[in-house]
Amino acid sequence: DKLWKPVVSPGCDDTAARAPTCIQDRAGGAYYQATWDGALASDPSWAVVVSTFNEWMESTQIEPSVQWGDQYLQMTKRNSDIFKGIAAVPDGG
Repeated sequence: DKLWKPVVSPGCDDTAARAPTCIQDRAGGAYYQATWDGALASDPSWAVVVSTFNEWMESTQIEPSVQWGDQYLQMTKRNSDIFKGIAAVPDGG
């Protein structure tokens, strides 16, 4: 009787904000894609939660940046289209 809403993340590094509690390399987008792959494979009931759009101090941002351009927005769009059933899962994914 509960909704399943998995969380996806591009990675994190909160050392700029506090004693580190989360350090996960982005691996050029591979980590974000892996979290999306796991979330989609888990057959979410209603939504997939992106953590977060603009949390620069924890390095979890997906908004456009000099370093990554709009890579994370493009990945979010592609994966959310798969979630909504308006795009096919790519071969091998």
